[in-house]
Amino acid sequence: MRTKLVDKMEDWEYSSFRDYLGLRNGTLTNKELAIQLLDLDMNRFYEDSYGIINDGGHGFDDGCHGFEP
Repeated sequence: MRTKLVDKMEDWEYSSFRDYLGLRNGTLTNKELAIQLLDLDMNRFYEDSYGIINDGGHGFDDGCHGFEP
């Protein structure tokens, strides 16, 4: 996104972000293992991910872009 190749993370066709959102059932990652090891809250995954990106990777912000699968 910083390089302006896409406007949203879910637009990058090669990203596992799409798998975590349920937009694709890919095999790039072991999704269940990653969720467990990283203690991801899948109810907040989208908002948290954009929070990290919008803050330059240094934390979270309250801004979310909303996701409706």
